[in-house]
Amino acid sequence: MYKVEECFEYLKELFFPTQPIYKELQFTQKAYAKLMCYINLIGDYEITGFGRVVDNQVVDVKILKQEVKSAKVDCDVDAMNEFLMAIPAEQTGQWVLDWHSHVDMAASPSGTDKDNYEEQWEARLKNQFPYLIINKKQQYYARCYINKGRETEIKISLAQEGLTQEELQELYAECKADIEKYCTKFEYVTYTNNYYGWNNKKKEEEKEVVRSTDVDDYCFSCGHYLRNSDEYDRHLCNRCWNKMSASEQQQWMYAVVEEEDCYYRA
Repeated sequence: MYKVEECFEYLKELFFPTQPIYKELQFTQKAYAKLMCYINLIGDYEITGFGRVVDNQVVDVKILKQEVKSAKVDCDVDAMNEFLMAIPAEQTGQWVLDWHSHVDMAASPSGTDKDNYEEQWEARLKNQFPYLIINKKQQYYARCYINKGRETEIKISLAQEGLTQEELQELYAECKADIEKYCTKFEYVTYTNNYYGWNNKKKEEEKEVVRSTDVDDYCFSCGHYLRNSDEYDRHLCNRCWNKMSASEQQQWMYAVVEEEDCYYRA
């Protein structure tokens, strides 16, 4: 029997549209200074957190417990619950902005980001929410996530109120302490691997490759971060996959299915 796709939420929004709550968000200079402090203090790693929104103005940003990586950041449910439980009662419902950094990469969302936003939408009882992706160059991508089928653009602006050097120093110290308290850097290990290259060059002996201890997140051949479901299923990034012949791809997939954590030898 053919399985029908669920689309009621999409149709409901199409024919009975909800006016987006957020068309524009203005950061106070203090909130924006904290945001950029977090992003730059963490170095070459992504970082994530929430922003407090009052009358369409972002008045504060915070981070929560997380494991930071060069192309990904992970927070578990316990960390989010702990963050929400620590929010003062009068601020309930104000910490709605989801933000994370993309370091030096483009600010557009990845496939993983889109999946995360859909999960958040479900967790927020299908209520719309604003999100922001921003990099060190201050390039940003901001949207109001209304449902799985619809997002609308949000314009970001910066308030003009002054910020003293003393206030900036205090914010810097606060952000530095937060990162030391809440952020754990993802640990990498090196291992030795003997294998033939995909282009059938002669065997490379004892080649050292930098690999992650979180094997499922990284290409088995080159160690590059896996970006979509196809790469996850293969345990190979598209670049390494495309270097293989059709017969090599077939043998690789057979090995993946038959043996966990195995790799192809030509």
